[in-house]
Amino acid sequence: MMQSKIQLWSLFGILIFALLVPWVRFGFEYPSVLVQELDHCPELACDFSRHYLTQARHWLSGSTEMDSGWFYPPLLMLLIAPLTQVSNPAVWWTILNLIGVVGIVYCVAQQINGRWPFLLSTLLCASSLPVLHALKWGQISIMLTLCILIYITGKSSKIGSFFLGVAGAIKLYPLMFVLINLVARRLNLVWIPILIAVMIGVLFPWICLDNQVWSYWEAVIRGQQMVRNMASISGGQALSPTLHRWFLSGEHIGGQWNPDPVLLYGPWIKNSLLWLVLTLGLYDIVKMRSRPYSRVYAVYLLLWIHLLLQPGWVHYFCFVPFVQAVLWQKTNSAGRWGIVLTILIERIPLVVLSNHMYFGYVRSGGLTVVVLIMWWITRRSLPLQTRFVEVQ
Repeated sequence: MMQSKIQLWSLFGILIFALLVPWVRFGFEYPSVLVQELDHCPELACDFSRHYLTQARHWLSGSTEMDSGWFYPPLLMLLIAPLTQVSNPAVWWTILNLIGVVGIVYCVAQQINGRWPFLLSTLLCASSLPVLHALKWGQISIMLTLCILIYITGKSSKIGSFFLGVAGAIKLYPLMFVLINLVARRLNLVWIPILIAVMIGVLFPWICLDNQVWSYWEAVIRGQQMVRNMASISGGQALSPTLHRWFLSGEHIGGQWNPDPVLLYGPWIKNSLLWLVLTLGLYDIVKMRSRPYSRVYAVYLLLWIHLLLQPGWVHYFCFVPFVQAVLWQKTNSAGRWGIVLTILIERIPLVVLSNHMYFGYVRSGGLTVVVLIMWWITRRSLPLQTRFVEVQ
C-alpha cells in the first residue's frame, strides 16, 4: 500500500531520535547506564550469570541441586554447559545474543519494501525496548524469537519446522505457533516441530541426565506458578497482569498490593476483557481457516498468543520490530499512523532512561498498550488480506 512521505519521515525521525538521544546524554557510558537503569540487577547478562550458568555448573559438578531461579527445560542447560569452560562466559553469551539480533534484523529487513530496508530494520531493532531488555538480562528470548521468525518467514517449511521444534524444546510456548500451519491447513507440517521438540527436548536430555531430568520438569512447573504470581507486581506485560494493575491493585497510579480493588467492578472488568480478547482471537482463527493464508495471520497469532501468555516479561516481545515492519506494508494509512504511535510509546523508557521511568512504564503496562494497538491494527487488516494470494 502507498505510504505518505510524512508518515515515512515521522517513522525515521522517531527512530533516529530514540537511538541518538541516549548516546548524546551519556556518551560512551550509555551501554553501562542502560544495564544499570533498565530494570533491576545492574549487571550484564544477569539471568544468564545467576541462573543459567549456575545450573550448568551444578550439573557439571555432579550436584543434584536446582538453582532457585531455574525454570527451564533441561536442554537449555545442556546447550550452555560448554560456556562454563571459557573465561568471561557472560561476554560470550552476550556476543551470541548479538548474533541473534543480527538474525532478527535480517528477518525484519525482508519484510520492508522500498529503499534502505536494512537501515530501517537496524534502527527498529537497535532502539527496541524488548530487544535491549533481553540483551541486558542475557535472556534466551532473542534466540527463541529468531527461531520463530525463521519458522514464519523461511522459504523451506521443513527448516522452519526444525527451528520451531528447537525453540519448543528450550521453552515450551513456541510450539503454540504450530497454529500457523494448522490455520493454513498444512497439517503435515504440524507434527514435525512437535516431534523434533520431543526428540531433542525430552529424549536427548533423558539420555544425558537419566532420572535427574524430572527435576528440571518439576522446576518448569514450579517456575510457571511462581512467575505467574509475580507478574502483576513485577511488571509483567501480558494482558492479565496489566489488567490487574489497571483495575485491581492500581500500582500504575501509586496503589499498593491489597485485596481490595481500586474500582468497584475491577475484577469483573478484568475478567470480561480477558474473555473478550480470548473469544475474538478464537473467532478470528476459525475464520482464517476458510481464507487464503497470509503472513498477517502469523503476525496476528504472535500478538494474540503473547497477550494471553503469562507473565509477559518485557523481553518476551523481541518480535515487536518484525510485527511493525509487516504491518507497515500491509495496513492502510490510519494503521500506519498507529504503527508510528507504537514505535513512539515503545521507546519512551529509552529516551528518558532512568530506573524510575522504567518501573513507572512497566507498571502502567506501556508495552501492553503497544501490543494491543498492533493487535487491533492486525485484526482490521485481516479482511484485506483475503484479496491477495498467499504471501511467503
